[in-house]
Amino acid sequence: GEDAVFNAEALCAKEDIRVCYIDLPLYCYFMTPGSLASRHTHNDLWLLAQTYEDCAEKAESDRVKRIFWIEAIKRGLGARYIRSCIPGSKQQVSECNALLKRVIYGLNRLPNVSAKDKLQYTAFVKIPQLYRLARVIDDPTLLTMERGLKEKQEIT
Repeated sequence: GEDAVFNAEALCAKEDIRVCYIDLPLYCYFMTPGSLASRHTHNDLWLLAQTYEDCAEKAESDRVKRIFWIEAIKRGLGARYIRSCIPGSKQQVSECNALLKRVIYGLNRLPNVSAKDKLQYTAFVKIPQLYRLARVIDDPTLLTMERGLKEKQEIT
């Protein structure tokens, strides 16, 4: 996650940086059990969501704001999803909901956001079960993670 925070701060610091998408595998992660890349916690995602929210508020162009609002939403949804799997984390889930309400409002105010993006992200923010369903359909191993989190809390 360190590169994500650095990239966000760099984009905030310099408004005329150009960002583009290249459909080439220029950077590869090797996902191994226990690696840093495979151990993002809900707190890591929460901090990234807050960082992206701060950057969106500082950004001057709508194009850059859109990037940061969407990234804040994605990380906030991830944090809320994981936190909702942990019994007794109601306060943390409420914090995620408050952040998501702010960032979806920021995204929906922009003129350059497609109706599809607005609808999709608003639905995921407003209906947590829909987001969970989409995640589980995309990656059924998340059911194992959910069980593990619940069992871990029952043991302690």
